[in-house]
Amino acid sequence: MKNGMKIVVLFLFISLLPIAQGAEFPAWNSWEYSNPNIVKEEGNALKINMKNESLSMSTVLNLTRGEKFSVFLEYTTGEYVTMAGYRAFLNGEQIGEGKMEKSGGYFINITAPEDSSYEITIYFFVIQGTLNITLSGVKIIEAPNGWSEGLYISGIGITTVFGVLGLLSIVMYGMKGIKEEEKEEEVKNMEMIEKGPTPEEIIAITAAIDAYMHGKKFKIISVKPSPWKYYGRMSMMRRLK
Repeated sequence: MKNGMKIVVLFLFISLLPIAQGAEFPAWNSWEYSNPNIVKEEGNALKINMKNESLSMSTVLNLTRGEKFSVFLEYTTGEYVTMAGYRAFLNGEQIGEGKMEKSGGYFINITAPEDSSYEITIYFFVIQGTLNITLSGVKIIEAPNGWSEGLYISGIGITTVFGVLGLLSIVMYGMKGIKEEEKEEEVKNMEMIEKGPTPEEIIAITAAIDAYMHGKKFKIISVKPSPWKYYGRMSMMRRLK
């Protein structure tokens, strides 16, 4: 079981390698802003505070086919906002957009269709209100190749198989425990039948029969309960279950 868990962890790590690949994106000062006064860099994040205005930010990147530009956008709006949102452009062509209401977040992902130099532009706007934006987690994710993609698919497949087998083993172990408890109860009931009544119980049974027979002679053959009645009760209980 321990070896199986080690294999699952190993392939899970391998399956995540294609996702973790990618170089960190250059500093925010490589971008051009239509209004740099409302932009502030804090560590690896970019803070934008807007009020009844718009902001355009753009940069040029050399990307290979399949490479992806990725950034996480988190925002909050003021109490009274008519409209707020963003649009993403690749070489002047709009490829994505989103509305901003109250608070939330988006992942903006732009994938290069071929090897080339691209101008990436993100446009923000707010009408009659305030909009606070934080951009973080910006990076260039490398295009998946055949080897890494194969490892990724294999990792998912093997992880799924071992996960299902683990669940089945847990269920089977639980059912085994239930069956053992039922067997123990049956053994206890059989032991009670085999022991039979105590001497005090025999005296009480004899006295009851004598009273019922009004002094007539009788002979007690056995005072043990019939096992057939026990088996009949057990079968009825199983049917009721």
